[in-house]
Amino acid sequence: LVHRRVHVLGVREVHRGHVHAGAPGCLLYTSDAADVGAYMQTLLLAMTAYGVESCPQGLLSFYADTVRAELGVTEGKLLVGVSFGYADESAPVNHVTAERAGLASTTAFHA
Repeated sequence: LVHRRVHVLGVREVHRGHVHAGAPGCLLYTSDAADVGAYMQTLLLAMTAYGVESCPQGLLSFYADTVRAELGVTEGKLLVGVSFGYADESAPVNHVTAERAGLASTTAFHA
């Protein structure tokens, strides 16, 4: 599957650097739209509980039509990807922190 997907996307760097994020595993999941959110939340929390790091792959959406055609995903199904594996604590990327906007500037609470 990995080699087929690289061939489908046509650019090996996209596979290594973005879509797959260099992780040893990549899960592609299809489901009805109503089920995807709950499944993804449960999957990501379960991976974390077992010490497996994960990264939902939003960039996959740029190649969704190509991947759908190659894998035979039917219309009406959402396609999502998750890269996963054990963190390499010595890798510099795992020590990068980004500033985040505070809760007050990103959230509105209504009574």
